[in-house]
Amino acid sequence: MDFLLSEEQLLLRDTIQRFVDQEIIPVAAELDRNHHPLPREILFDFYEKLEPFGYFSCLFPEEQGGLELPYLSFGILMEHLRRGYCSLAGSVGATAATATSLAKVATPKQFEQYVQPVMAGKMICGVGITEPNAGSNTEAMSTKAVRKGDRYILNGSKIWISNGTVADYIIIVANVDEGDGHITGKGRFIVPTTTLGFSASIIPKMGMRSYSSAEIGLSDVEVPVENRLQEGDGLDATYVLLNAARTQAAIASVGIGQAAYDIAVQYAQDRQQFGRPIGKFQLVQEHIAEMAMDLDAARLMTYRAMILVDSNPKCFKECSMAKAFATEAGIRITYRATQVMGAYGISEEYDAERLYRDARPFTYLDGTTEIHKLIIGREVLGMGAFV
Repeated sequence: MDFLLSEEQLLLRDTIQRFVDQEIIPVAAELDRNHHPLPREILFDFYEKLEPFGYFSCLFPEEQGGLELPYLSFGILMEHLRRGYCSLAGSVGATAATATSLAKVATPKQFEQYVQPVMAGKMICGVGITEPNAGSNTEAMSTKAVRKGDRYILNGSKIWISNGTVADYIIIVANVDEGDGHITGKGRFIVPTTTLGFSASIIPKMGMRSYSSAEIGLSDVEVPVENRLQEGDGLDATYVLLNAARTQAAIASVGIGQAAYDIAVQYAQDRQQFGRPIGKFQLVQEHIAEMAMDLDAARLMTYRAMILVDSNPKCFKECSMAKAFATEAGIRITYRATQVMGAYGISEEYDAERLYRDARPFTYLDGTTEIHKLIIGREVLGMGAFV
């Protein structure tokens, strides 16, 4: 895969790989068992260690104090953090992506108050889009923001919101009523989580147990008009953000798949049965070969999509292809890893069982595999299958 990467990206990859191997992997399993989700104090301890690598500033232009690296460089950072500890990487990725999106339209005051602290690793945030009755069909969302003088009053609920119980603020997407009873479109609003009427509760789940996925309630939540992001249709801006999010789900699956692959290969080389390493058995080699092919294909598709995000943020087909393929590949790879390891594959003595659990949610997050197949079909055929 090196032929895709610049010298700077190769150096970045090697540096973060060593850090993850030394500082993240040794503590990941214990943290995953003991914290559902990771508390803010532990998150900020990791944020402080990760900030020098550029996790929170690499996508910002230099004039904003960022490193202005290609989107693929951020992908490399996230791939290795996902390889080490998927739940931690989820929090980091959601925070970085939210602030990066916000910075594109933020006023100077919004940038100072809500973006700069994130760039320094001092603030956690997320985006609230999905609702209990409006998942992939974002047009059906019912959360409403009604203007009243110099404030907006928000009511509604969101679900599966990243960092929901640990964030300092969530950007809420809502239907906008300027006070005359008519919906004029969708807008995005910065909602501090300490605001009266804001509530968040953790959603227990199969994988990424120490990652905060939350249900959010908004009951007469008041935010000043200045907390609305000044843009066109907030839904259009959200669609562009979703494309980047889809590549993040894909690269997460690549990172998880790499970790599972590494464990399985090492186990197949070391484990002795019938007087020989089990790696010498043909069906074990079939598992390893299928894992290697899936991993290579997933990484290539995801890297391509990430490169395109920089030049064409509306590269829907390529992002959906990467997301659909890589997330399903992640499940196949982690499953095969547990098969190679036999009963040890489901033992907490090894990380394979955690990786198997962590891979599963990504076929749902940021659009199911089935939805992405419809997007791919729409982009190829020029006609939608949605009714």
